[in-house]
Amino acid sequence: MMTDDELRTSWRNAEDHTKQIKILAELNACSTEEITQRLVKLGLLEDKEKNSFDFMRCAELYAEGKSDLEIAEMLGEPIQKVQRWRKSKGLRANYPSTRAPAKKPVQKKSTPAKPKPAPAAVHQPEEPPHTESDVLIRWRLLGCLVEITAPDLTRARKVLEELDSRRA
Repeated sequence: MMTDDELRTSWRNAEDHTKQIKILAELNACSTEEITQRLVKLGLLEDKEKNSFDFMRCAELYAEGKSDLEIAEMLGEPIQKVQRWRKSKGLRANYPSTRAPAKKPVQKKSTPAKPKPAPAAVHQPEEPPHTESDVLIRWRLLGCLVEITAPDLTRARKVLEELDSRRA
């Protein structure tokens, strides 16, 4: 015999529910009536004898603040049927008193917009101390910024030439 989950899956995936009852009866080696009763018990098929849903009583219980589960138990209906009815009417769910109510959305206070902070500058290492007579050369080498501080221009050029020769 198929489990309830297997039965539900097979029922929901079926294109023709009338034929599916016969197929399920053959697979489970039982009568179509037994399969029909199990489908009714699982809330997948409506009982022909109990085909009328008491909309008025459902609306009364909802107005009293009863939850979907409480209404379903009082009416002897599957909870899904009560939920479908409530949603079709555009009604919000009543929650049981034991459960905390849903949080209300926090309303933002009207405050003046704060200016966005400027993007953080790229961290640059501290420059080595140099005197005003030193020569500072900044040069981009292989995507990196190279700074050379030398006491005079001739020595700075020598360092640049040496770096350039190592790059090649």
